[in-house]
This record gives sequence, C-alpha cells and structure tokens, in this order.
Amino acid sequence: MVNCKVAELGPSVIRCMREADRRALGITTMPVVGELGGGTCEGKDGKAVASVGHSGRSAKGPNKTEAEYRRMFIDTRRAGRASVAFEGLTFRLANGHRYTPDWVYVDGGRLVCVEVKGSYRLGSYQRARLAFDQAVVEWPDVRWIWAERCEDGSWCVNEKEAEHGMS
Repeated sequence: MVNCKVAELGPSVIRCMREADRRALGITTMPVVGELGGGTCEGKDGKAVASVGHSGRSAKGPNKTEAEYRRMFIDTRRAGRASVAFEGLTFRLANGHRYTPDWVYVDGGRLVCVEVKGSYRLGSYQRARLAFDQAVVEWPDVRWIWAERCEDGSWCVNEKEAEHGMS
C-alpha cells in the first residue's frame, strides 16, 4: 500500500480508488467532481479504474536499474519525507489494459508516478511506453516521469504532460 498521508492524496486519486481501499485508508467522503481538474476515473461499468496496493511483481522488489533510479533521484531529493512505493498503484486504462508505474510517491500534494527503463530494450518496452502515454492523457493532474538508463551509464529523465489536440 502507498504509505503516505491521506491528506496528501489528490481528489482525482481518491476518486480512482476502489471502495475497499478508501475504507482501509479511512476516507469516508468522495471529492466533488469539480475538483478533479480534468478526466474521469470511472470505467464504463462504474468500477474504479485505479487501485492502491501491490501488483504481482512487487513481491520481488525493484530490479537493479529501478533501485538505482530511486537511490539517485528520489531518495537524495526527498531526504526521508513521505514514503515511496514500488509498483504501489495500478491504473486501469480506458482501453481495458492496466498500467503500474515503477515508483509512486506524493510530492507537494501531487501524486508522482515514475517509469524506469534500462539501456537494453526488451520486447515489453513499446507496450510499457504506450501504456505510460495513455495514462498521461487519462490522468493529467498526476506528475509523470519517464526515466531511461543510457548505455554510457547516464540517465535521460523526462517529465510528461498531457498534450491536448492533434499534432
């Protein structure tokens, strides 16, 4: 479970949670729809489209690249503030797929989701990129970060914003 103060969670994140997750966190009221700032979290069947908790892979923990990203970019800047969760939130996308970012934490009252990729591109790279880009569009109030480790050991870190309209 994401270990942060409930007051730090944005209204759109709370609306995306399953009822059981909200009860477990002690959240008894839902935010007003006007507070969302864009997008909706309801699926076609009315079910929540994001849940707090661990996905199947998180029991293993992060790989070396994901752990190094946390050590270099999250821990050094956050200095012991609110917790960082590995694969702590899963988003159900409008196309029926699910997306679980590698790192999730709250910074300045805003949810931050980070996807980390190594220099060697696996077959799942493009699928992860598509899911990431879809999540950026569906949850514009979340801060999205895509980080790639280059072959020379450097990092390419990009913050994505939702782009509206065709290019």
